Amino acid sequence: MPESAAGPGRALSRLLARPPAGCGPGLSSATGRRAQSRLAAGLSHRDPEAFLDGALGLVGLGEGLTPAGDDCLVGALAVMHRFARSWLHANPEIGASVARTTAAATTDIAREFVAHALAGHFADSLIDLMTAESVDGVTRAATRLLRSGATSGADTLCGIRLALAALDASRP
Repeated sequence: MPESAAGPGRALSRLLARPPAGCGPGLSSATGRRAQSRLAAGLSHRDPEAFLDGALGLVGLGEGLTPAGDDCLVGALAVMHRFARSWLHANPEIGASVARTTAAATTDIAREFVAHALAGHFADSLIDLMTAESVDGVTRAATRLLRSGATSGADTLCGIRLALAALDASRP
């Protein structure tokens, strides 16, 4: 994921202002809502402990080959690698702890997706979305991402939206 110091463009922020439909039920559970809230608070306040608490709460949350919580975390990590990479790199305990937790708490496929996301490697559809500069580009990339899995694309968009809102809240 290429880093951007400019922050998300208006096209990306506007498209993701509304939650995507079709997210996995795990994200709307009490556990899922708490984990997302902690992750967002950690990112907006640059609090690695809160972020890590939320991230670990998402690992393995839900059902399927890639549980909804893992997909949400991958989306949030995409935003961080694009717009807050220095903070992520300044807190290596986040990656180390998430990697340890995914080893036992999620599926093999999700573990690989999260490991790649921690390293800054993402699917082309996610990179296209995060780097799109026009409303049309964002719309095309989001539509393509939404076609991923039963709920994986929507769950990933939930994580992107959550992280973008947290970064926006942290700006003066």
